[in-house]
Amino acid sequence: MRYIVTPSLLNSKRSWPIEKNEYEKLVQAKKTAVLALSIEEKFDLLIENYAEYESEMLRLSLRTSLFYSSSWLSSSEDRDLLNRRVVNLLASGSLYVDQLQHDLKSLRGEGVLPECKARLSQEYDNTEAYQIVDSLRNYILHRGLLVHGVRYCFTRAGDSPESPGVVRIEPSLEIERLCEDAKIKPSVRDLMKAKGTKYVNLCPMLRQYVEALVRLHVWVRGLLKDDISTSDRALESVIQKGRDMWGCPEMSGIYIVVDDGEASEHSAELCVFCDLLSRRKLLEKKNRHLERLSNRYVSGSATDPHAS
Repeated sequence: MRYIVTPSLLNSKRSWPIEKNEYEKLVQAKKTAVLALSIEEKFDLLIENYAEYESEMLRLSLRTSLFYSSSWLSSSEDRDLLNRRVVNLLASGSLYVDQLQHDLKSLRGEGVLPECKARLSQEYDNTEAYQIVDSLRNYILHRGLLVHGVRYCFTRAGDSPESPGVVRIEPSLEIERLCEDAKIKPSVRDLMKAKGTKYVNLCPMLRQYVEALVRLHVWVRGLLKDDISTSDRALESVIQKGRDMWGCPEMSGIYIVVDDGEASEHSAELCVFCDLLSRRKLLEKKNRHLERLSNRYVSGSATDPHAS
């Protein structure tokens, strides 16, 4: 059995052989690269759905300030739109968490599962909003939608009648309606009832929930840092060797084929390319400033509200 590195499956004249153990290391390196990218893409899906939800809130606030209508039909349209954004957000959060353990197991083996479950439990136990939103996700799947109403808030940025007006909206859920669902944990029902109001603003809870998943992802990146670095070095090294050997500095990838010397076609092949690594690095860079998410807000104010 021969293991051959080549720039093209159609041209094996310019190639070099490698040992079986090196081939197996490259196979593992690519597996690590693929799974690491998959984790980053699912996290990015979550963050983009969160961004769409927050963008929708801002857009609706702006339209309310310009075209406010007190009609039930107008409010229903806003409620339906926010329900769509919330469903997308919670679905992507569930997808990220549920598939994370499978991905980590594929990368690190069974031994990583207790550590992963402990970290998930830590975020769940320490974040009240996580406990509530986790139950709300199940409510969406089996009982009904979450945004039961939209509250339109008109206030001023100061005490003076001349202070700038502030318009915002609140997607609200009705606690009593949710608590009728016997499948919601008693502890979660108690948390919601303790808020002491008929309706609860979803925004703070959703922000704290996403922030908890951000902390989880920061932990995942730290856990996989050494594995990913080892994988990147192995793949980048073989690509660079191909560039040097074939005098092609722009070359973005290579093939490694397994030749048993008998069949007319290769029995296996492995494609290694730079964009696989570049894509993950771009997502890591893009989503690197998300800590303390629940303490931020975006304003359309033309002036600094804290300026003297």
